[in-house]
Amino acid sequence: MAVAKKESTSKELTFQERLLALKAELHVPKDKYNSFGKYNFRSKESILLAIKPLCVKYKMNIYVTDTVKEYTLNGVVSSYVESRAIAECVQFEDKAESTAQAGIEKAGGMAMPQAFGSASSYAGKYALGNLLGIDDTADPDATNTHQKTPSKPAASAKPAPTAAQVKSMTDAVKAGRKEDVIAALGKYTVTAAVRKQILG
Repeated sequence: MAVAKKESTSKELTFQERLLALKAELHVPKDKYNSFGKYNFRSKESILLAIKPLCVKYKMNIYVTDTVKEYTLNGVVSSYVESRAIAECVQFEDKAESTAQAGIEKAGGMAMPQAFGSASSYAGKYALGNLLGIDDTADPDATNTHQKTPSKPAASAKPAPTAAQVKSMTDAVKAGRKEDVIAALGKYTVTAAVRKQILG
């Protein structure tokens, strides 16, 4: 009597193999546009939307948690959001995580909930990017020195913003679009006074 052979199943992927496969398949288009810097970028929400079907496929759960923390600089207490991106497997106890921070700054007409939301979105985007290996080197945020002195002079000087551009950016901050303006400022050479005028 012949015995039917049971079809062999594929090898069960480990947690690290699942995460690696998910990273390899993940594609997050830069579907947002910064009108000041004139460049496309991706957001935290774009990344979370793109990973949903891959999470189902590889039985993973990827999410972001936020914690508000404080620090003191020159006697002034300020707050920042620390976002923690976590990847867990439904079948295993293993997990991987990455963190990123963003200061909470209320400027112009921005309400406090908007300031918190902006910091959360900004920090969460980079925490997810670090966790999932998303390369953002083409974005201005990656090359913005944030007023730090570079070790070597730049190959070409950045232009100063025109009066019209300064007014446009100032109005945008007042309208609650500070994150876009901060990113756009990386394209220009601005004095501390002009930066304060724009950001409030």
